[in-house]
Amino acid sequence: MLMLEYTPPHYKLDMRLAKLLGTTVGTKANIFNHLWIYIKRNKLQDPEHPEWINLDNPLAIIFGVNRFRMQETAQRLQSLLYPPDPIVIHHLITVDNSEGRKMACYDVDVDVDDPAKPHMTSFFQGVSQTQEIQAMDNKIFETVENINQLRINREFFTSFSEDPQKFIARWIQSQSTDLKIMTDVVGIPEAERRAEHYQGDWSKEAIHRYFFNKIQQRRTELEHLLNIK
Repeated sequence: MLMLEYTPPHYKLDMRLAKLLGTTVGTKANIFNHLWIYIKRNKLQDPEHPEWINLDNPLAIIFGVNRFRMQETAQRLQSLLYPPDPIVIHHLITVDNSEGRKMACYDVDVDVDDPAKPHMTSFFQGVSQTQEIQAMDNKIFETVENINQLRINREFFTSFSEDPQKFIARWIQSQSTDLKIMTDVVGIPEAERRAEHYQGDWSKEAIHRYFFNKIQQRRTELEHLLNIK
């Protein structure tokens, strides 16, 4: 049986609370954090009196009360914390050497602090360093934007130098399409400016339909005036 000495101390949660919070063993800070996440996720903090916690049914059964103050959380949580279970290794010792010498290996999970954590903490806590990093990020962003703009300008002038006439025609068409999209124009404005656009067969059919609809409309009005059904 092995009793691990945790630094900082670890505690085992009450089985009911462990199932509710999704954690079994941890430091007091870690357990309190899980409980606070549960409270916020289920909106148990009293909206009118934030210092009070209104427990839902599972927590009320575990803590034995319906509500308690925020500052009472650590005290009430203390009664639900226990020492971690020891690590039990079952090993049979025998004096019979007929089977030869045997060896067994066991894996034991232990929590080890990240050696880089203190350095990372001190690094990110430096206000001046954070400001310097932010300034460098802004400068990098501006540089990338300038590079993209210069690339677009280069492609524009390179395409123009290779075939100016074709480039201008394609550019005008592109601008016309963009203008049509932005202004929600229906039809083809550029083609509708030309007389030959209205000399097709569709134009004659449209005229016939227009006069037919007008005649039908006038006929309906006359029938209505003369009471003809």
